[in-house]
Amino acid sequence: MVADHAVLKSLGISERRFEELVAREWPELERRIWTYRGGRALPAMEGRDVVVVDDGLATGVTAEAAVRSLRRAGARRVILAVPTAASDSARRLAGIADEVVFLIESDHFVAVGLWYEDFTQTSDEEVVHLLEHSRHRADGEPR
Repeated sequence: MVADHAVLKSLGISERRFEELVAREWPELERRIWTYRGGRALPAMEGRDVVVVDDGLATGVTAEAAVRSLRRAGARRVILAVPTAASDSARRLAGIADEVVFLIESDHFVAVGLWYEDFTQTSDEEVVHLLEHSRHRADGEPR
């Protein structure tokens, strides 16, 4: 778990309240993991090069959590790829990931969704479909 304490402080969220929010949201996290993984274990990361793709870096906290998790799992190299990034987040994550790749960087970022024409939520069904499609292609099976 990674927290941006400066953001929490600016929002007036105490450490205790943050812990309460995490506890409240934890079941949703577990549900998504179960839904997206389909009961399968995570693949071994030990000694692998891993590319983390995110829709963009505003605070970068989600991407940071992913990178740190992969490091703990033993990934050899972690590359973070995003289409758009807040300059300060890109710089901070450059010190955590082995490489940060982005198309657009801005000092006046505001929010990830502002960089998209369509930033609608992706449904669980679509995520599961895309993951299954990706897994079949990785296994060499036809599309």
